[in-house]
Amino acid sequence: MRTLIRTLFGAVILGSLLALWASAYPGVLGDFGSQCVVFCLVRWPQVVLLLLLLLISPLLFWNILRKVFNTSRCGWLDFWLACTIPGVIALAWLTALTGTPKRLGFEYSRDAFDAQVAEARPSERPLALNKRLGIYQVDEWATDPRGGTYFRVNSGWDGAFGINFVSYGLVKDPNNKGTPFGAASYKLTPIDAGWHWFQASSDYH
Repeated sequence: MRTLIRTLFGAVILGSLLALWASAYPGVLGDFGSQCVVFCLVRWPQVVLLLLLLLISPLLFWNILRKVFNTSRCGWLDFWLACTIPGVIALAWLTALTGTPKRLGFEYSRDAFDAQVAEARPSERPLALNKRLGIYQVDEWATDPRGGTYFRVNSGWDGAFGINFVSYGLVKDPNNKGTPFGAASYKLTPIDAGWHWFQASSDYH
C-alpha cells in the first residue's frame, strides 16, 4: 500500500506540473480557461459548493483511508501524502485557470518578442518565422496594416469537424477587427503594456 500511495502521489504531482506547463502555451488546452470562467459566472452557487467540498475533501479522504487501511502498515507520511492529493489537483486547476503559467511564460520571453517587434514591417499575409522566442516556437508572424504585430505559436482545426484553422499566439498593440490569420471568433486577452494573447479562426479576414 505504501508503494501504491507514493506512486499515485508522484503521478499526481507529475501530471499537475505537466498540465501547468501545457497551460503556458495558448491553445494547448483549448478554451478550457474561458469556458471555466463562463461556468463560474453562470453557475456560481455550484462553484461555491465545489470549493467547500475541496476544502473538506482532504479530511474526508483521511477518515476513509484510516478505516480502510491499517495506519501502522502505511505510516503517517503516506496518509498525509494521500490526503493532499485532492488539494494538489485543486491548486493546479486554480493556478491554470488564473492564467499564471502563461503570464510567467510571457515575462520570461518578453525581451525576445520586443526585439522581434523592432524588426517588424507591415504585411498583408503572415510570413514564416520558425524561430524560438523565449519558451515559444513562433511559426508565422505578421504586422497587420490595421494595427498589431501578431506572433502565432499554436494552431489547429477549428472544431472537431471544422474546415478552418484556429490560430493562437501573442500580439503587440492589436486592433479590434481581426488578424492576418483570420477574424472569426477573434478574442484578445490582455497581458501587460500593449501585449495580448489572441485567438482567431481562418473563417474570414
